[in-house]
Amino acid sequence: MTRQNPTSPASRFGWPWDRFATARGFALIIATLIGIYFCYRLALPFLAALTWALTITVLAGQLHRRVVRRIKWPRLAAGLSVAMLAVCVLLPLAFLAHHLAGALVAGIENLQKNIASGDLQRAIETYPLLVWANSLFGPNLTALF
Repeated sequence: MTRQNPTSPASRFGWPWDRFATARGFALIIATLIGIYFCYRLALPFLAALTWALTITVLAGQLHRRVVRRIKWPRLAAGLSVAMLAVCVLLPLAFLAHHLAGALVAGIENLQKNIASGDLQRAIETYPLLVWANSLFGPNLTALF
């Protein structure tokens, strides 16, 4: 049998449940769900970084276990694991930065060639939106480049 509070309104009517306690329980459930939603919204900007961190942790865990098995000193093993992981991350980034810089230089050279030949000015005069932008930035939009 359920215990009833003798001073609660439920005990006066002989109800087996206290509706105020039930309402309080529902209010706590709703407050908890709202809190979880706000925590989710707070973590949302960091979700991509957290996903990558978890992925790298899972992938690097096996590497670190192998290094620990071969090296007797745990601090040296941790340092080597971090160094190998940094090389695995930084080498592709350096490769990407090199090719991005090359593409940027080629794009600027192509833009300067189009400016010199007058192709860019003809393209600006072809599209009304570009004519409007040209009027905003002055008589010669190509002077910006």
